[in-house]
Amino acid sequence: MSASVAFKPGTIVRWRGRRFVVIDCVGLDSIVGRQVGKHKLDQIPVSEALPDHPTNGGTNPQINVISVPEREWQTASKQFAMLKPLLDMDGTQRTRADVERVSKILKRHPATIYRWIDAYHHSGRISGLLQKGRADRGKSRLSNEVEAIIETAINTVYLTAEQPPVSAVIEEVALQCFKAKLKTPDASTVRRRVAMLADRLKLEKRKNKKAAAQKFEPIKGHFPGADAPLAVAQIDHTPMDVIVVDEEHRQPIQRPSLTVIIDVYSRMVLGFAIYLEKPSAFTAGLAIAHAVLPKEPWLKEVGVTADWPCWGKMRKIHCDNAKEFRGSVIGRACRDHDIAVAHRPPGEPHYGGHIERGFRTWLTQTHRLKGTTFSNIKEKSQYPSERRASMTRAELEKWFTIYVAKVYANKFHHGIQTTPLAKYQDGIVGTASRPGIGLPERILEPTAFARDFMPFEERTIQGYGVLIDHVYFWDDALRPWMHSRDPEDPKQPRKFLLRINPRDMREVYFWDPANKTYIPIPYRDRWRPPTSRWEIQAAVKRLKAQGYARVDEALIFQAIDEMRSVERESERKTKKARRAREMRDNSTGHASSTSQKRGPSAVTIPETDRYQDRVEAFEGIVEPD
Repeated sequence: MSASVAFKPGTIVRWRGRRFVVIDCVGLDSIVGRQVGKHKLDQIPVSEALPDHPTNGGTNPQINVISVPEREWQTASKQFAMLKPLLDMDGTQRTRADVERVSKILKRHPATIYRWIDAYHHSGRISGLLQKGRADRGKSRLSNEVEAIIETAINTVYLTAEQPPVSAVIEEVALQCFKAKLKTPDASTVRRRVAMLADRLKLEKRKNKKAAAQKFEPIKGHFPGADAPLAVAQIDHTPMDVIVVDEEHRQPIQRPSLTVIIDVYSRMVLGFAIYLEKPSAFTAGLAIAHAVLPKEPWLKEVGVTADWPCWGKMRKIHCDNAKEFRGSVIGRACRDHDIAVAHRPPGEPHYGGHIERGFRTWLTQTHRLKGTTFSNIKEKSQYPSERRASMTRAELEKWFTIYVAKVYANKFHHGIQTTPLAKYQDGIVGTASRPGIGLPERILEPTAFARDFMPFEERTIQGYGVLIDHVYFWDDALRPWMHSRDPEDPKQPRKFLLRINPRDMREVYFWDPANKTYIPIPYRDRWRPPTSRWEIQAAVKRLKAQGYARVDEALIFQAIDEMRSVERESERKTKKARRAREMRDNSTGHASSTSQKRGPSAVTIPETDRYQDRVEAFEGIVEPD
């Protein structure tokens, strides 16, 4: 099953039950196709085109990338890098000689390389290759001791200023293995390890950092690699210069946070998220999903009629040294979907400037809204921001959508000497002097894609089901896995992965190792009310403060009910209570706003101590000269 549909010329797509060969793209919202076996050309809306191979409703077997050991994941990533040139070629460009050359490097039969190419084109994910590539599980591999010897030899012999040849590393490995009475690995194995080293690392260690910087760092004033739409994107966040009010009482709450993803080539806004809690891996994932997924359903839900023809995976996403992009959730999800993550060096002025300049433009527009805080105290002066606040978070989101899709996208930009939308369209469709890159692939399963960026927990399956934050979850799908033992170590209980939507804990998503798909697992007690993870954790904290030595599910939901009663009594009086009510209602589907249940940029949960270590999102960006 394909998770996306491609529009490259020569690709086969299905439309209205018939098969068409893609001839060309017409603008950003339609393609020209010729029905197979006929000569007539048809104009096909991209939103209606489907992949040629059938889908099966999201039950396609996948790899659980979170559970893949780091060493295997890194190996698979490096193998994918070697395969990438072949994957980027179409069937007419790729020759048998190209495949055989890669097969020799990877020491695989050419037939295996062809199977990997086909698997990747069907899944669009590295994990599609990983499943095939790990079919040799159980065969002998280098021991951890030998791997450590090779790594040490590379660091202490090869990566030095004396610049010795690889043969010196091979000799050192052989010597240390002889001393340790271990089997010496083949010389070609050591050579492959050296070949996998990053070019910049080799130049830094064997020559100097200045030489590496001159070769690999960008020239000031030009962002490297941003030569086409979706080639490089930048992500950052900031508090918005306006105070929002709650939905029910229209009383002030706080300044919301804005996360934006911008296309460096065209300066188009690819996606954004406006929320009330601190930035985290979860909120960063929401913004990425919003940027990659088609906008038509989302625009309809938010109530905006506009052309926002931005969808598809970016090749690279630039951020600063954010923890959420270095961890397992966002980092691996991006890599699995072939989105490279690059971190901006602190203090380098030629990184991050495009989105920083964009923030100045976008936030300046909020200074016209009632309730603005302006950009500093001097500008604000005596302006009563809270008293003048009148816009809810959902209304602010709609306003910002209208601005970026209708105004900003069509306003002349001095940096690119045209409008962002025109620049983006020219890069996709092409001009008289330069061909375009063609339409990107469209994700067909938005829920599955967004789920890849959700937080996760690992739990054992017991007779009661699964226990997360003192709350029980159960479904018959868990029954075959009750009391399972770890296949790698039968003495230990087996842990299973569960994805969590922190805004709505009515169900979690269990990764079924047999079917290789996610299964929703609801509360064991289906009568429990909808709640966010923040409320559950706040209730636990409250109960422990009251002296409860043991906390159980019944006590938690009783405490949640009491907390909500207190909130209702104090909503008109305190911002804290209004904020808690606003976040809870919008996150669990009870709000009357247009944002409820909307998907990638729906309203968020409140701040929670659990996310304290992940809120150092994107700081230290400076504007280029």
